[in-house]
Amino acid sequence: GEKMAGSLYRQARGLASDQVGERGARQSISKETTFNQDVTDRDHLRSTLRALASEVGYSLRKAGLKGRVVTLKIRLAGFETHTRQRRLAVPGDSDSGLFKVAWDLLEAAVFFEKPIRLIGIGVSGWDADEPVNLDLFTSSEADTRERQLYSVLDSAAERFGKGKLSFGVPTPKKKK
Repeated sequence: GEKMAGSLYRQARGLASDQVGERGARQSISKETTFNQDVTDRDHLRSTLRALASEVGYSLRKAGLKGRVVTLKIRLAGFETHTRQRRLAVPGDSDSGLFKVAWDLLEAAVFFEKPIRLIGIGVSGWDADEPVNLDLFTSSEADTRERQLYSVLDSAAERFGKGKLSFGVPTPKKKK
């Protein structure tokens, strides 16, 4: 149309009024993967989601962030896309915690009935103004050990590449 043509004409001649500014604060960190073929195998989906959660956890720790909202993204055949979210009581950045929440969301949504083309996990919600409810029953010693473990894993990832070293996550019990 006439309005768009005028805008393009001005931009081509460097007369645009668009301002280039600083990049805003990061709103979320996510990772997804598209499979070559649709996947129905639960073990394959579990291992893929575990790897994605590890990458997101690494990125969170590297950025010094912890998130309150975990988002699962699923794309089925035919480009049908679904997302599910869960809000955490305490902000987190641990690979195993992110994986567990995302896996629970996947199981609860019963997407296993259809072949999955894409799977992804994201974390957001690190508003510093929001109060944090600490768990009185969580040992600070266990938290310190977990921090040290992730520090070693992150250092190994930086030195040898992502995915070269990881620790096992208990496999969820199969429902009868």
